Amino acid sequence: GTDGATSITTDSNGDIYITGQQNSHELSSTSLPGSYNAFALKIDGSNRTQSDYVEIGASTDDYGQGIAVAADGNIILQKLDKDDFSSSLWSYDFGDLGAGGEIGKVVVEGNRVYVSGSSNNSLTGGGTELTAPIGGLDNFVLALDDNGGSASADWTKFIGSDNTDRNGALTVAAGKIYLTGTTSGGVDENGLQGGTDSFAVKMDGTTGATDWTRQIGYSTENREATGIAFATLGTSVL
Repeated sequence: GTDGATSITTDSNGDIYITGQQNSHELSSTSLPGSYNAFALKIDGSNRTQSDYVEIGASTDDYGQGIAVAADGNIILQKLDKDDFSSSLWSYDFGDLGAGGEIGKVVVEGNRVYVSGSSNNSLTGGGTELTAPIGGLDNFVLALDDNGGSASADWTKFIGSDNTDRNGALTVAAGKIYLTGTTSGGVDENGLQGGTDSFAVKMDGTTGATDWTRQIGYSTENREATGIAFATLGTSVL
């Protein structure tokens, strides 16, 4: 079969969690109806053996794009019980992402869950829409409150141009959200400089207000941002 891992994270015990998609069913006796199903895999950090596994899917193809550890130690793909992946504590439907739309990353800070992605339309399950899509595919960040056994959407914010935009990475630090991506238009006042430009946005994690936006490009290049991290002194690295 064809299998792929798309996201990985660890918990405070050193255990490893992986999500992606597969169609071979070799890791589980469960056979779901879709050609491709999302999966969550837990590997024991002390002996590197598989300690839990679950497939998630319906009659259509399903893909696991992001995985994170919640404040209570449980796992967010859906929210899965950390000790028994067959037990789903909650799932949440954002709404139709439209043609070409996708979920990007999932990150957690406290009881707040942030999901990035791209869509060409508003999200019916996105809570308050702070800014609307502009055109083509736009990036978005959706803020969820993890209530333990349920989740509720607070807000969704679209970041993009009148052309196609793709998200690359999402992280959160000290109550601030950092989103990177690639644009074929202009997401700041400088506009498009190359064939495609990379960009970074800093937002407030509570309100969704934009602190700053930076677009980075050069006239003879196609640039793409795929990750963001912080140095030990707190400087972001794109």
